[in-house]
Amino acid sequence: MTDIKNEENNAQEEDFAALLDQYEADTPSQISIGDKVSGKIVHRSKESLHVDVGTRSEAILSLEDPRTAELKVDDTIEAFVKRSSGEIQLSLDPILGHGDFSSLLEAYDQGTPIEGTVIGVNKGGFEVNIGGSKCFCPISQLALERIETPQTWIGTTRDFKIIELDHKGKSAVVSHRQLIIDEENRKRDELRAKIHEGVVLEGKVVEIMKFGAFIDLGGLRGLLHISELAHYKVMKVEDILHSGQELEVKVLSIETDEKGRERFSLSRKALIENPWHVHHFQEGQVLKATPVRTAPFGLFVRVVEGIEGLVPKRFLKKEGQIVELEDVPLDQEEEFVVIEINQEDQRLTLAFKGWDERPESALKAGEKLKANVVKIIPAGLLVQAIDDPARGLVPKRFLDKMNHKKLTETYPEGRELDLVLESIDERGRYTFELLDKKNDIASETIEKYADKESFAHNPFADFFNK
Repeated sequence: MTDIKNEENNAQEEDFAALLDQYEADTPSQISIGDKVSGKIVHRSKESLHVDVGTRSEAILSLEDPRTAELKVDDTIEAFVKRSSGEIQLSLDPILGHGDFSSLLEAYDQGTPIEGTVIGVNKGGFEVNIGGSKCFCPISQLALERIETPQTWIGTTRDFKIIELDHKGKSAVVSHRQLIIDEENRKRDELRAKIHEGVVLEGKVVEIMKFGAFIDLGGLRGLLHISELAHYKVMKVEDILHSGQELEVKVLSIETDEKGRERFSLSRKALIENPWHVHHFQEGQVLKATPVRTAPFGLFVRVVEGIEGLVPKRFLKKEGQIVELEDVPLDQEEEFVVIEINQEDQRLTLAFKGWDERPESALKAGEKLKANVVKIIPAGLLVQAIDDPARGLVPKRFLDKMNHKKLTETYPEGRELDLVLESIDERGRYTFELLDKKNDIASETIEKYADKESFAHNPFADFFNK
C-alpha cells in the first residue's frame, strides 16, 4: 500500500515538473531595454496600465502618455521595454539609444517615409525619436507654415523623410515638410496632365484683386479675369466672388511666360448661358428694371440678371421734365421703354416711361403762380411751377445782379416763390418774373414820374394805377 502511494506522489511530481518546464520554455527568459513586445491590458489603475507580455509579472505602462487615454482592458498593444530589471516598464515610443538603425538605413536608401515622434526642442530645431534613434529636424522642415510656438509640437507623431544620414553616430537629419512638398508636386503633376484648353475644373478662390481673382485648381493656380466673370460689365470682383468660394471654371488658354512658367486663363462666364440668347426685346417695349449706378453720361439699370441697359442723359426725362441723376433712387424698380437694341454688341438703350410726353401748361403771360427753386444756373433761377407742369427761368436781370453765392443764400433749392409768367417764346420756353420785384418796379416808376400833389390831375394816373 505504501509503495502505491509513493508511486502516485512520484508521478504527480513528474507532471508538475513537466508543466513548470513548459511554462519556463514559453516565458521569455530575458527582456532587454528597447525590445518591442506585444501584450494584453489586464488592469487599469489611476496611474498606469498593467500589461500581460508573457513574463512572470505584468509590465507597467504609465498613463502620463496622453495616447493611453483611449486604451482599455482587453486591448492588445505593442510597446517598447523602457526598464527590464525589477518592475518591467513600457513606453509606446522606441527607446532612444536602443533602436534598430537598419530601419533608418532602409528608409534612406529607398527614399520612403518613416514614422517618428517629436521629443524635444533644441537650438534650431527639434529632437525626433525614430525607431529608438535620436534624429534632428530643423525648425523650417517640420511644417510649411512658420512655427511660432515649437513647444506645442512635442509629443506629436508624423512621417519624416531622411535627408541626411550619419552612419557613425547612427543619427539622421529629417524633414516632414519635404514629404508635404513631394505630395503636392505629385498631385500637381497629375493635375497638369489633365489640364488642356476647354476643360472644366473645380476651383477655389484664394486671392481677389481689382482685375480678377486667382483660383486654386488643386495645386495649380489660374487667373479668372474680371471680364470673364459674367456676361455683363462687373464693376467689382467682390460683387460676385468671395475668398474661399468654390466654383467651376473653364480653361480658356495656357501660355508660358519668359521664365518658363505656365499661365492659365480661366472663365466663369463661359459656363453660364448668355442671357441675350434667352431674352428678346423690341423697340418701344415697356419693361420693369432697377437703377443700379450712375455715370456722367447716364444711368445704368438692371433689366434681368446678366443684362443691363443705359438711359443716356438726353433721355433722362419724365413727363417732359428733366430728371437729375442725383435724384434717381437706386435699387428701386421703375418702368422704362426700349429705345434702341444693339444685338451684336449686346447693348440696350432705354428711357424713362413717358420721357417724350409734353404736358401742356395752362398758364398765360401775366398770370401769377407759385413755384419752387429747382437749381441755380448761370442764366438765373430754374424753377418748377407747383400746380402746373410749366418749368422755366427767372433771368438774372430780375435778380439785382446777385453773384452765385448771394443767389445760393437768398434762393436755396426748394424755396417757394411767388412769380408772374412774363413770356413764352416761340420754342415754348417760359420766362418768369418775381412778383415782389414786379410790384417794386411799378412803385418806383410811379414815384419817379408822378407828382404827388397833382397826381389826381395827372393824365397818366389811370395808367399807373393799372
